[in-house]
Amino acid sequence: MTDYSDIIKTNLYCFPGIVESAERMSFINRDLNELERAFPALVQNFCTRTDPDQSMDFLFEIWVCKMLLKAGVQNLCYEPSKVIRPPDFRGSFTGVQFDIQVKRLHNVTNEIAKKVFQRECRKRLRKHSQPWFINLKISDAFQRQHINGFFSYLDKMLPSFSARSAQQGMLHADDYVWEFEGTKLVSFSFNEKNKKAAGISIGSIHSGNPGTHMLQMVDVDPYRKAMGRVLKKAKTTFSESPSDKQSNLVIVQPESELWDIDSDQMADILYGDDQTVIYTGSDGNEIQKDIRGPNGILKKHKDITGVVFVPSKVSFLEEKFTGSYFLSEFHLSEICIHPKLFNEMTYYVLPEWKRK
Repeated sequence: MTDYSDIIKTNLYCFPGIVESAERMSFINRDLNELERAFPALVQNFCTRTDPDQSMDFLFEIWVCKMLLKAGVQNLCYEPSKVIRPPDFRGSFTGVQFDIQVKRLHNVTNEIAKKVFQRECRKRLRKHSQPWFINLKISDAFQRQHINGFFSYLDKMLPSFSARSAQQGMLHADDYVWEFEGTKLVSFSFNEKNKKAAGISIGSIHSGNPGTHMLQMVDVDPYRKAMGRVLKKAKTTFSESPSDKQSNLVIVQPESELWDIDSDQMADILYGDDQTVIYTGSDGNEIQKDIRGPNGILKKHKDITGVVFVPSKVSFLEEKFTGSYFLSEFHLSEICIHPKLFNEMTYYVLPEWKRK
């Protein structure tokens, strides 16, 4: 048995929840050993990516591979060599060939800069003696070049800050706000630690408009553009058209826990905004009808059978597949014939399809 522990620690060093957990390290080491013979290229891709975000991308592919094998997919291949631009996976399941592209969505609302900022907070704030947690709200406009300016401000102003008691819990109040050139980029508050351990640690992190307590409407346009890029790239790997014997799936997961999109919002992205039109019928009465707007991106890619959306909170150590299957309206008849790839996968069905 190969010991991948050092490689896992090196590649995922920015994820203490994994590398500091003996149980999680053991699980990943086990998965790599189980796959190294049948899927050497997949294991090698993980082992040679020292960038932690890229390593997590391949860890997601490893998890999907494990779920496909558990589902009973036969003749499963990773990046099949006989295809010029291969999908990530190809396999057969009860007589249907599945071509599957696996993607994680990066930097939709500037998550990379926010993630680097969080890592710097963990590294720089522990030097301070205050036994506090810091709760952060980070603007989508925050960039990497703002990091040093924030910490210069924090180091200078820290003696004037105070913390709420531990009994008050992890409040998300915007007690303090840091601006750069008139733009509010970070708001934050402090809570005392229960055990009074020295050093400032990260408490809660949110993405939003610093300095405001108002609920924000989710702007789905950045997510629509991100999904559009993924589907445009994915469709080039599907060499066979969907049929009753062929399914072309895209399995996606946002890399950031800050992407909080629910199923109905994802339906708006893939199928078009949910709209209501009112018109006058031939009898003179007003008729109300629910329709989808023209900005649905799935309708632009007829070679894709559907999109399986895996929430960001789903761990790669899960033993069951969690995800929602958004069906292509062009291939409903074929999908009805295809087997359900994962037992736990849920189908998202539009109300208008039920009425047909």
